[in-house]
Amino acid sequence: MNINIVSFNIPFPANYGGVIDVFYKIKALYKAGAKITLHCFEYGREHSDELNKYCAEVYYYKRKTGFLSQLSTLPYIVKSRENENLLRNLLSNNYPILFEGLHTCYYINNPELRHRTKIVRAHNIEHHYYSGLAKTSGSVVEKIFFTIEKFRLKKFESQLKYSDYIIPLSLSDASYYKQVYGENKTVYIPVFHQNKDVDIKTEVLHPYLLFHGDLSVSENINAAIFLIENVAKADRSLKLIIAGKNPDTSIKKSALSLNNVSVQASPNHDEMQDLVRNASINILYAKHPAGVKLKLINTLYSGRYCIANHAITEGSGLDSLCIDFPENQTGLLKTICEYYEKDFDEKEIIIRQSVLNELYNNDLSSEKIIKLIK
Repeated sequence: MNINIVSFNIPFPANYGGVIDVFYKIKALYKAGAKITLHCFEYGREHSDELNKYCAEVYYYKRKTGFLSQLSTLPYIVKSRENENLLRNLLSNNYPILFEGLHTCYYINNPELRHRTKIVRAHNIEHHYYSGLAKTSGSVVEKIFFTIEKFRLKKFESQLKYSDYIIPLSLSDASYYKQVYGENKTVYIPVFHQNKDVDIKTEVLHPYLLFHGDLSVSENINAAIFLIENVAKADRSLKLIIAGKNPDTSIKKSALSLNNVSVQASPNHDEMQDLVRNASINILYAKHPAGVKLKLINTLYSGRYCIANHAITEGSGLDSLCIDFPENQTGLLKTICEYYEKDFDEKEIIIRQSVLNELYNNDLSSEKIIKLIK
């Protein structure tokens, strides 16, 4: 059983949302006996020997970034991944092709590939995602780019009609794709992830709140500042840790005068896992839904109480494992205080394990993909 996988980026190290799904999908398919030919676009990451453990062949391609790719009527994320070497390598075999994201679908309608089984992993509804980026960005230039890209993506999405299957990773996205492209073409396959067993410290020794994510992204910047202003400033007895990659200066500035707020810049994987595991409450907050948040799944496997809003849980099926994020400051502070020093219930661990094993099982998900390509 052979398969081509075309990845929008080099999927190792698996340290952010999209590549986490790609990398652990590769591992699961390899475990199931698939012989994988991996095609990766380079995007600021080193070539990885780790991928050779799971893939029979790994090819790397340069992106055509810069102004000329911006001039196209195609989405920039698609046009910049046009590469004749990719097409040549895909034509060198007759294996099914799994395109990771709309980003990689430049050749999906190529006549030379018309008889091939083509599957698209829909990581988001991309024009919805870019609409959200345009709304939350604080930069006028970015707002213009994201808005233009949104319209390009909406038009280009129609190319999905040339796929045999679309495999979205959230239930809400699956509903959209079923409505637009049909029930038979759309197969929901949940996000792949690193976790196996729920492993939670029940006893709270040093309570603190944790908000984590990529702190250079406008949505996370806004969420971090919101929590500093509405939680940490409102109740100085609550300790808040903001942790993540490349914290924006506005976050540091907002936290500067508060001794109950700690901003931890770019912790490594193990350090972040310790922060998640030791927090009395993990707070997950977003303005706009986008696929399934990997940090939600990781938090539920490793962390105690999880307060999350609807934009985080939408399409995940995991609402029942989270505490609803109250819409007003008074309700939010009351909810936090209720769980801040509360030990985690052993019964909740059993419930989490049962729900997560049923909904987010990598082995079952890889079997679904294999059925599509056989």
